Amino acid sequence: MAPAELPLARILSPATTLPQDTLPSATNTAVSMGASTLSRPPCHSTTVLLDPLAAGVAPRETHISAGRAEPATDEHDFAEALMSEERRAWQDPSVVVSAAGVKRGSSVADLGCGPGFFTIPLAEAVGERGVVFAVDSSETMLSHLRRNLSGAGPGVAARVKVVRADVSRTTLEGGAADVVLFANVMHDLADVPSFLREVRRVMKKGGAAVDVDWRKVDNGFGPPLGLRLSESESRGHLRQAGFSEIKAFEVSPYHYGFVCRDLAKGTFRRS
Repeated sequence: MAPAELPLARILSPATTLPQDTLPSATNTAVSMGASTLSRPPCHSTTVLLDPLAAGVAPRETHISAGRAEPATDEHDFAEALMSEERRAWQDPSVVVSAAGVKRGSSVADLGCGPGFFTIPLAEAVGERGVVFAVDSSETMLSHLRRNLSGAGPGVAARVKVVRADVSRTTLEGGAADVVLFANVMHDLADVPSFLREVRRVMKKGGAAVDVDWRKVDNGFGPPLGLRLSESESRGHLRQAGFSEIKAFEVSPYHYGFVCRDLAKGTFRRS
């Protein structure tokens, strides 16, 4: 059975072990990344390495190499699966919001926000005086975000500024956010250093960057091991980017998290 044919419920379940013949490999046939050949644009960035099962809930494009991919499942189905209660049962967004230190009046940038799995809890946490910048390059994902915001609690939608942009070039003002969150994003990027420069540019002096990503273990679902970043690999990228304080926190059995600060951070511009 091809990955695109797997039932979403099967892919959603952490307890499910996918047969090896359902996992894409680098030998699969690739097609050009032009607009006429991809079923959808990348969720996070125009510079992503597209991978299957990236959020652990549905197959996406098959990863081949930078700039090449094979279309997979419908993006609308993927967006709905990202917001499922089944995902929430094993990846509680409130854990991340709490670890990030988000409070009333905070400004937060949610990079690679998708349909709002973290965006909406963040907007609830910042309160009436806070703001959440929800950044994604996929208009489909952002349309689902807007719909999900319309069903959120009173005043929540008004706190969210939706931004369609590449996560490595967000168009946000420098120092716009107390907290910059990137969840299940960094393993997906072709140019991690450029992305982290943008994170630091958007982050206020004394602010925090929060990285959440997949543990590099074979749990039978989620992105292939070859695409995942181990905790030490992510720490290396973060330290190289200039974060002098990196504190780990528990996210789920399948994910790790880091709260990162640069205690000497000044003003950064794009290179």
